Amino acid sequence: MLHFKIFFNGSDNPAKINQSDDKKIKRNKMKVYAVAGNPISHSKSPVMMNHVMKSLKMKALYTRLLASNVEDIALLAEDIPLAGLNITSPFKKDILQLARSTDLIVQSMGVANMLVRDKNGLFSAQNTDVKGVRDAVAHLFTEPTLPPDEFGEIPETAVKKVLILGSGGAAPAAIKALEPFHCEIFLSGRNIEKTRELAGKTGVKTEIFTQIPNNIGEFSLIINTIPVRIPLFGLFSFLPEQHILDAPYNNPPLREKCLAEGAEYIGGETWLIQQAIHGFKNFTGKWVEREKFAEAIQLATAGNEKGKQPSIALVGPMGAGKTTTGKILAEKLGYEWIDTDQRIESETGMSIEDIFRQKGESYFREIEKKLFSQLVLLSKTVISCGGGIVLDELNRKLLSNHFHTVFLYVKAGQSIKRMGKTTSRPLLTRSNPVQKAYELMQERLPHYLSTSSVIVNTHGGDVQNITELIYEDYRQTFHH
Repeated sequence: MLHFKIFFNGSDNPAKINQSDDKKIKRNKMKVYAVAGNPISHSKSPVMMNHVMKSLKMKALYTRLLASNVEDIALLAEDIPLAGLNITSPFKKDILQLARSTDLIVQSMGVANMLVRDKNGLFSAQNTDVKGVRDAVAHLFTEPTLPPDEFGEIPETAVKKVLILGSGGAAPAAIKALEPFHCEIFLSGRNIEKTRELAGKTGVKTEIFTQIPNNIGEFSLIINTIPVRIPLFGLFSFLPEQHILDAPYNNPPLREKCLAEGAEYIGGETWLIQQAIHGFKNFTGKWVEREKFAEAIQLATAGNEKGKQPSIALVGPMGAGKTTTGKILAEKLGYEWIDTDQRIESETGMSIEDIFRQKGESYFREIEKKLFSQLVLLSKTVISCGGGIVLDELNRKLLSNHFHTVFLYVKAGQSIKRMGKTTSRPLLTRSNPVQKAYELMQERLPHYLSTSSVIVNTHGGDVQNITELIYEDYRQTFHH
């Protein structure tokens, strides 16, 4: 197993925080938390966690990691560093590589949805999905006020047969959550081999996936863990006495049909909130009532324009690949592409190096701010931002509130290696450019974290693969 010992260095993050939070990041050693997955920009965990942390006046912030593999997560967890992570698809099994210890549920299931760092800097793998599912459906089996940590046998009820759709990382949690209830569990998934394997491990029965429309009326409770809409769902017909828990909350596959046909619909936000309550306690030791988390979801939903596809801003240090990635990404999306440094050079008739040398950095930053305040008015645009754009408070507000901002992370040594000759970079014209690049990252990291919607590790990555990663995440989140 890989084990990482991390010491906090005062960095922090989230999604859409105010500037007073941004200043606290530099002044105080705030803890950084994140949710990691692929895709991940749809996740509402930062909305909930930041809302609750702020209401409790905690020195902590929470963001998103878009990862290609567990190695991406490990590197960012070490370099930022992270006090803890929530884990979503497709890493709930592989993330165990980073854990030094596991709780009893993880030991029995082999999947985790969070890593919590101990006082020695080592990760413990835990699973709150099980409690999240249990709490979401408990009202169907018993009184709705189960003690928070009770997980014993529950009285027999009218719910006799349960169907779980899907065999991915969320399905084992649903099966485990139903163990205390006296019901017959059936599993059905698109991947026959994975479905049979999971059923064999957990002792549940299986249903042929393509036959589900014919016998779906036999099940009292249906738990869907398949995150996408598939043609077979259109053949489902629900009864008013049935109960549907639809785990995906971003473009939920079964919601419309369920509500139209009168079945009880339990949205994915319910599962999300219930597991977040337990997760927050594991992270912080604090128990917070459900209403606080639900309030954050309601505020976020009210503030979002349905169907809106925000412009994208790429931020990060020099050499992170913002220009190349931005150009390819814009072409894939059919968006306009703008590089702020190139635009400034075009409008002033001077190179960035000459502006710094003849006019000074302050002059350059004023031009940069004026330009960026104009770019915010554009739609369907990918903007490759200069490395220091986050130094200005107004720019940070614009990045946080008007863009899908992607922080491209790279280590200082790798950034210098990518740039090669650094004389055209005015802030790196010194005898030790690697040291200077490191110092700039330490100065700017809190701002990158506080303004970004999502973080992507580009260290050692191929630009085509990184661009595809960002493109797919954006497409799935904003339905491009």
